[in-house]
Amino acid sequence: MRYANKLPAGAADRLYDVCRIQHLAGRSTNQLSGGERQRIALARLLLSSPKLLLLDEPFSNLDLGHKRVLKAVIQDIGEQLGITCTLISHDPLDTLSWADEILVMQAGRIIQQGPPTDIYRQPVSEYAAGLFGSYNLLDGAAAKALAASGGSRRRAGGKRLLVRPESLLLADAGRGVPGAVTQVRFFGSYYELDVQVLNARLTLRTTARGYSVGQPVQLALAAGEEWYL
Repeated sequence: MRYANKLPAGAADRLYDVCRIQHLAGRSTNQLSGGERQRIALARLLLSSPKLLLLDEPFSNLDLGHKRVLKAVIQDIGEQLGITCTLISHDPLDTLSWADEILVMQAGRIIQQGPPTDIYRQPVSEYAAGLFGSYNLLDGAAAKALAASGGSRRRAGGKRLLVRPESLLLADAGRGVPGAVTQVRFFGSYYELDVQVLNARLTLRTTARGYSVGQPVQLALAAGEEWYL
């Protein structure tokens, strides 16, 4: 904290507020958690008024609470101080929620660049899709039936249909593709269901309760959510 104290009082207070370290002024280093030390390290970097911050895996080894605070700090650094932040991460949740633009690299070269929504919903390859979460990749009868359930009349033409779990809907009887639940997993705010449909096993996410293994269901693809690789 002594470094920030070299700043004018107003500038120092603003730095403390942005980095969420105002309440740490009276503590010694051995009384600080890993997340608190991270925020103090950021404050020290900001003393030189940089135009760009390169953050390499800044959330590693942090618990959920400190990770949430540090994300808010980085957001405020960009919005309140006008500093561009470039973040390197292997966790999609670190980037999708706040990045303006994402660069996807494979074997040392950029394979896709764009806003988070395009990177997530329209990946250029199966590798890019896998970096940002779970997905289903279908071909043949299952792909055609599911695409039709979402109102698409496009023929797959030998290409594979990529569907994110949240783009699959549990439909009313007769309004989707029939299948059977093979596994149920609880994740707190949602459930994941594995469903056998024709020649494919699909994973979907739902907030609906009460599904069990062996239960018949009907699946439909949300309108406009089809993407082919």
